[in-house]
Amino acid sequence: MEFREWLHHPSRTFNGMWEVNPENQKIIGLGRGFLQLIHGVIIYLIALHEQNDFNGNLLQNMRISRKNVVSGSYWDLEFRINRPPNLSLIKGIVADVQHLRSMVYLAAKRFSLKDCPALCLFLNQFYGFEESHFSDDLSSLSYVKKIAYFNYSHPLFFNDVNMAHFIYKVYEVRKRNVSEFNRLIRLNDSIPIANMTGWLARIPVKLNMWPCHDMQSPLRQVLYYRQGQHPYAFRNYFNCSNEVVTYLRSVCEHGRDVNTKESSGRILKELHQVLPDALSKIHFLLHVKFSDYICRKHFNANNIVDLMTNDHFGYKGSFESIVQITSSWHVKPSFDDKKRKTLLR
Repeated sequence: MEFREWLHHPSRTFNGMWEVNPENQKIIGLGRGFLQLIHGVIIYLIALHEQNDFNGNLLQNMRISRKNVVSGSYWDLEFRINRPPNLSLIKGIVADVQHLRSMVYLAAKRFSLKDCPALCLFLNQFYGFEESHFSDDLSSLSYVKKIAYFNYSHPLFFNDVNMAHFIYKVYEVRKRNVSEFNRLIRLNDSIPIANMTGWLARIPVKLNMWPCHDMQSPLRQVLYYRQGQHPYAFRNYFNCSNEVVTYLRSVCEHGRDVNTKESSGRILKELHQVLPDALSKIHFLLHVKFSDYICRKHFNANNIVDLMTNDHFGYKGSFESIVQITSSWHVKPSFDDKKRKTLLR
């Protein structure tokens, strides 16, 4: 079936399409099935675009079916090439990105979603090609691929592993030039759409014990010194909104150190529930603030895509889905392991 038919099928339910925080019932991301489908589309588009090819009419050219296996089931995707005539490579890639964004938009519209920060940021005009201030740059293939990269690597599509990789990568970029990073990535009310002021108040605390107690959540425990001259003293630098970047990395790096009974996956899941907007806001500012000039001058990289994908903790994106390409459809993309782990340059 085509995507619109799949989306409006009676078996599509709210809980199947969206991830909900059980504590407050707020939407914090895509549900497992929808996420697997989107991952499959992303794998396919990356393989095409890396070979300077495109689909051009994704919503019409994709077919979705369910495949049952011993361990459960997954969405099987098949693609054909039936593109509009006289469509250039640049316009074709733009069309592919817009169709991916349309899938997410149509799903949000189908279930009348409004209050999901990561979703709202993904659908922001800066990730698309709709606004006139992009028109002068559409002649640049590298620029179009940069926009595509930021769509395909968006935190809305993360699983736990992707979250950790992205957090470590952002922390590594920040270490290259802390002052310049903080000048650009301002997670305060100076940029309302990316404001993280007050994030500290969202960290859970059990009120019947000391905030630094060993029985508190690992998300709470990493806020305090564990040894040295001031054990169990609060780390005052966390009062700054930008230090949420340090905090995210501290949870990944030390969450299990302070509470070995909790698994890394469980800790990251709780982190996502408590701060579901943090990664999307950081991602947004990386996208709009890191120009090629800034990357070359201050961060020893040719551009933001190189900065995010190369060197230590190179962020490789979210490409775990299975995509089936049958012989009767377009078979040009290769989906070997190397291709799955390579992002647009």
